[in-house]
Amino acid sequence: MIYMDSYDGAKIAVHLWNRQSQKAVLLLHGWPFSYQMFESQISLLVRRGYLVVAPDMRGFGISSETGQGYGYDSLAADIYRVIAGLKLQKCTAAGFGMGGAVLLRYMTNYKGYGIGKLILMAAVAPGLCRTEMNVYGQDKDDLDKMIHRLLTDRPKMVQDISRQMFACPKSEAYMDWFYQMALNGSGLGTVMAAVTMRDENVEKDLKNVCVPATIIHGGRDCFVSREMADIQHRDIVSGFRKRGWGISQPVPVSRYCLKNSGHGIGWDEMEEFNCLFLREVIQ
Repeated sequence: MIYMDSYDGAKIAVHLWNRQSQKAVLLLHGWPFSYQMFESQISLLVRRGYLVVAPDMRGFGISSETGQGYGYDSLAADIYRVIAGLKLQKCTAAGFGMGGAVLLRYMTNYKGYGIGKLILMAAVAPGLCRTEMNVYGQDKDDLDKMIHRLLTDRPKMVQDISRQMFACPKSEAYMDWFYQMALNGSGLGTVMAAVTMRDENVEKDLKNVCVPATIIHGGRDCFVSREMADIQHRDIVSGFRKRGWGISQPVPVSRYCLKNSGHGIGWDEMEEFNCLFLREVIQ
């Protein structure tokens, strides 16, 4: 593990394996967790010789808790510092939940610098909050209540969020592991990132994806609906078509639904997800 300085001096913890490898995969966790959520996928990739790069977003894991910088532009800037600092080229970037939204903003702000393929895993896109363009998002009032609960009883709120991750039964120990991971995020970072998901969206960023993309979502996800995955696929494909794809060459966008999975697609149907994930990384 190393720390990398971001644009404002924030220390971003970057967990690394197989640093000598030229085949890189960047894993960006979701809210309110840390890189540890990718435990199974990291093991899978490391055993196959991949350079695995797993940052903790600011305010989470062991990265700096800062007073500001939790908007999508700032979080994308943190990722740029990681990719540029490690001189990654044509890496596969995989983002879960909010991490997927951050990578979509990265595609807009940095033109996909250093990324050769994008994997969106239950990505919070086009946005968590309901808008005219995203009628399938959640009511702002409900998100306001969630943020209020984070401010007044964060331990109970993140425990509830952790339990809503899964559609399939999990052991109490497994649930406790996820809860502790979420609780380890800073209080300020957890709240400010939630505010970002309420107030910002990545509707326009979807059409700026300029590398092959894979969308994976759960059929029983209570946060990212099938309809939101439809929008992701539609808009990414639309962006490629505007750049001339689909005439003489196929649009490089694929989509998969794990029918029995909730938001935690990497854990509800772990074996199926890992096989699919690894196949998409290798391609």
